[in-house]
Amino acid sequence: MDINDKASFKRGEIITIDAFEKLKFKISDVVEGGFATVLGLENLGGFYLSKAAKIFISKSNYESFDREVKNWSAVGNHKNIADVLWFGRFDTLPLILMPWYDATL
Repeated sequence: MDINDKASFKRGEIITIDAFEKLKFKISDVVEGGFATVLGLENLGGFYLSKAAKIFISKSNYESFDREVKNWSAVGNHKNIADVLWFGRFDTLPLILMPWYDATL
């Protein structure tokens, strides 16, 4: 997958995050923002609850990704901030995996 393929994420599509235990997820939601796309993911393995994946869509924001993950993880466990479960690359795209929340603040 290339950076320019951001529009290719579609509801119902199955993706595998090899670096995260090769789990398969079905995309349940796609929310596009300025420099990232958030995917709602339903785990098809049955063991983990639904997740959200924040995928950075611009090569110019790779440094922003690294900085955001470092700062986000440093906050630790906070009731108003999603936990970072895993971060790395999905194909060539930087990705943060976190719990899916049905509502936002």
